[in-house]
Amino acid sequence: NSKTDARLRVDIRDRLIDNATPERKEEIEQGVKELNDFVVEFIKDKPGAEVPSSYEGLKNIKVPKTILDKVFGKNTKLP
Repeated sequence: NSKTDARLRVDIRDRLIDNATPERKEEIEQGVKELNDFVVEFIKDKPGAEVPSSYEGLKNIKVPKTILDKVFGKNTKLP
């Protein structure tokens, strides 16, 4: 539900930046902004049936590695 989704977003963002340096916090915040922009672009102009409505569907979205590296660090690996 939407309350759980909002709480998870806040928890994940807080945990990523809890012990980060100011530079890392800035990089994470920039990555989160780019990720949000990516998602908006991804779903824009798509019919409702094509927009993922569950976590199961969201896992199939291919987020650019450059964004993942900003949010999670440069240790992310793609299949």
